[in-house]
Amino acid sequence: MTDFRIETSIGDRIQAIRKHRGIRTTKELADTIPGDNVTEAILQNIEAGRKSDLAVSQLLNIAHALGVSPCFSSPPSAAPSTPSTYPTSARRSTA
Repeated sequence: MTDFRIETSIGDRIQAIRKHRGIRTTKELADTIPGDNVTEAILQNIEAGRKSDLAVSQLLNIAHALGVSPCFSSPPSAAPSTPSTYPTSARRSTA
C-alpha cells in the first residue's frame, strides 16, 4: 500500500487514499460525491496529473467522500532543518 502522506502530487494522494479506502475506481468515488462539480472524468484527470487546479468546493467534496481532512491536499513538508522547496517568488519582502 502506498502511504498517501509521502505522495507529492494531489492526484497521487487522492488515488492512494481512494485505493486504501477500498474504492476501486474513480467512478465509484464520483458516485459518492453529491452535485456535479466532481465527475469521474475530473477525478481521472486529477489522478493522472492533467488537472491540478481544483476549486475549493471540489477539494472539500473529494475530502469528504474519502473521509479525510482537506489538509490531505497539502504536500509533505520537510523537517525544520531542511530548506523549504516552496517557490521563492511567492514570498514577500518584509523590508
